[in-house]
Amino acid sequence: IGRELIDRCIKAGILYESTPYHNAVFVGKDHSGEPRFACARGPIGDFKRDVTGSDTRFGFILPPVSQAGSSMLAVFESPIDALSHTELTGQDCYRLSLAGTANIALLHFLEDAHTQGHPRINHISLCLDNDAAGLTASAGIKHLLEQDSRFAHIAVSHDQPRLGKDYNEALLAH
Repeated sequence: IGRELIDRCIKAGILYESTPYHNAVFVGKDHSGEPRFACARGPIGDFKRDVTGSDTRFGFILPPVSQAGSSMLAVFESPIDALSHTELTGQDCYRLSLAGTANIALLHFLEDAHTQGHPRINHISLCLDNDAAGLTASAGIKHLLEQDSRFAHIAVSHDQPRLGKDYNEALLAH
């Protein structure tokens, strides 16, 4: 992940380093900018933990750079995959981490889009992991969105990484 993207996240208050363990902490905020969710990820090994008291409706969101926003939303299982996708594709869109495969943060994002200042999303790219859990969740989310009339205007695509289990593995192999 490049320094420019890391600095962008730090400036937005959605990424910081914890002490004393130097974990990366990814923050999800509500529409007023208040932190409501945080997850810590260790720089070495497989340390992963949601911060106690986190509200899973408020996933990590990386907004587009453009002031005009975007009508596209890319959805990931983890913040690091969202950042890796940014580096790989350069697409200027909203990116949302579900903090796993549950659809709670996605539904909240879509239902609360007006109060959060997001434009009307008309395309969702499901970029969940290329494994059994990710593929199952992607199919379930696509079906859910297609069956809910509130989201009938949204095109949904599956865009798992072509290489590796997730977008971070794809970036590392790039």
